[in-house]
Amino acid sequence: MKMSQKDNLPKFKKKTKEEIWRESLATGQKAIIEDVLRIIRNDGNITILPDLIELYAQYKGSDLGNKIFSVISDIKKSEAVSIFMQYIDNKDFSAIAPDLLSIGWQSRLDFTPYFERLIELFISSDNDAKAIEIMTVIENFERDISAERIEREIQKLKNNIDKLSDFRKTLLVELVHILEDKLSRKEEDY
Repeated sequence: MKMSQKDNLPKFKKKTKEEIWRESLATGQKAIIEDVLRIIRNDGNITILPDLIELYAQYKGSDLGNKIFSVISDIKKSEAVSIFMQYIDNKDFSAIAPDLLSIGWQSRLDFTPYFERLIELFISSDNDAKAIEIMTVIENFERDISAERIEREIQKLKNNIDKLSDFRKTLLVELVHILEDKLSRKEEDY
């Protein structure tokens, strides 16, 4: 059997659009990144979110950073919450954690599955802006949380008040009031 020249050519794997986007975002060239952001805004999917978050961490505070954040803020898919939490929970991304948390309450994404973890981060974080955003996310929870979960987390907050700065103690008292208000509304519903 005779082989054609075509059979001798190496086989190349066709790149996915996500792979092309990642390569383009990694160029560091503002014009290319802005073009790709426009495409992602229209045609993107959740798989590109980690790349956008990491890129935002590099460019935060710049015009390009604002454009990246705008694309991230437009994501309304519930799957995004677990990705946001991975970065909120990661100390290497603590500078952008408050921004990612603000997306949570502004876009009405459901962070209630992470209620306990948010309380832990509120207590353990040394970032006051992060604590304020956590408090706002919790205050804007739309899904119901069981009374048992709320009571357990109120107790956890009260048990840790002595570990906090005066400013954070003030925030903690406010967060406890928010949670107690949620509890009282639950009791009124019965």
